[in-house]
Amino acid sequence: MTATITPPDGAPMLRRVDPKLRLQDYEAALKFYLKLLASSIDRLIFAENSHSDISSLQTIVEEAEYRDQVEFICFNGLDYPPSYDRAYGEFKMVEYVMNHSQTIRNLPLTAVIWKVTGRYTVKNIRQIIIHMPENIDLYCNFRRIPKRWAEMYLIAWTPRGYQVALQNIYPDLKPLIVNGKRVKDPEEVFIDLIEERAKTIKLVPRFRPTPMVDGIRAWTNENFLEGKNLLKFYIRSFACKVFPWLWI
Repeated sequence: MTATITPPDGAPMLRRVDPKLRLQDYEAALKFYLKLLASSIDRLIFAENSHSDISSLQTIVEEAEYRDQVEFICFNGLDYPPSYDRAYGEFKMVEYVMNHSQTIRNLPLTAVIWKVTGRYTVKNIRQIIIHMPENIDLYCNFRRIPKRWAEMYLIAWTPRGYQVALQNIYPDLKPLIVNGKRVKDPEEVFIDLIEERAKTIKLVPRFRPTPMVDGIRAWTNENFLEGKNLLKFYIRSFACKVFPWLWI
């Protein structure tokens, strides 16, 4: 789980900026994922890069009696211009975790590591894990319609997949700006980079089933499971089953 409880001033398009609200999001998501420790996942890492107070999160883990299965990593990782945007910061955090986590250090080479944006709960993540193809190196969700786009809130990789495709990728994940105009979002940049980097590993670029995400989108303050966003989920879920070649 990746987290930024106190985002930097001036982060592009970010609307959910209140640290109290963001902490509440993380607390709710942590409670959700802790329940999976008994079945779908072996260990959980909670990484926070604004060096904020995480005592309430630690209390949740202790009260659930999962302290031995949860690792907290809290550090100051916001030492970059806010204009570099969300993907740069998140994958800079991922880089730090992959290099410093005791949990990661002790994993076998065949282990699968799941990265989830920490304010979101993927309601059907258990089904996604169960239906994951065998021997993957990198597992993610790409879309082609209405434009090429990588869903970056949920990604899985093995140590080999990370080394080949994701290691030190964050410096290239800034939005593409041309003549002062933003012409590519980080999600568009990411899909181009991964398709080039992952040629020698097993990349599976579509999840089965479609992730059902619950949470407040940070740059719109809209819930994924309300209104037009819920309709989008049902359309994508239907297309995934009936027209699997239609990446929407």
